[in-house]
Amino acid sequence: YLHASDLHTGCLSAHEPRTGETLWRTEGGLLARQPLIFADHIVVTQLTSKGAELWAIDRRTGTIAARMATKEIVTDMGFDHQRAIYVGSPKGRTFYKLMPAK
Repeated sequence: YLHASDLHTGCLSAHEPRTGETLWRTEGGLLARQPLIFADHIVVTQLTSKGAELWAIDRRTGTIAARMATKEIVTDMGFDHQRAIYVGSPKGRTFYKLMPAK
């Protein structure tokens, strides 16, 4: 689940479906945008002091498996059949190869 702390940022957490127990939770600062489910990862955008980063978060553990700086703030995300993630921004679309470590 993506929890928004305000209209712009929040955190991500996973819960046990039967009990509602929190299994893991990220710290705040994630952009409140729809996360992208990508293989065994959840891809989100994290705000940084230098701009933004894409994070690939392991769905089972909540650990950051990969991270990559983006050139601009992300407005939307998707992926193609070659495992490239595309990122939309106010100036256009950029493709990234975000291959989480195994």
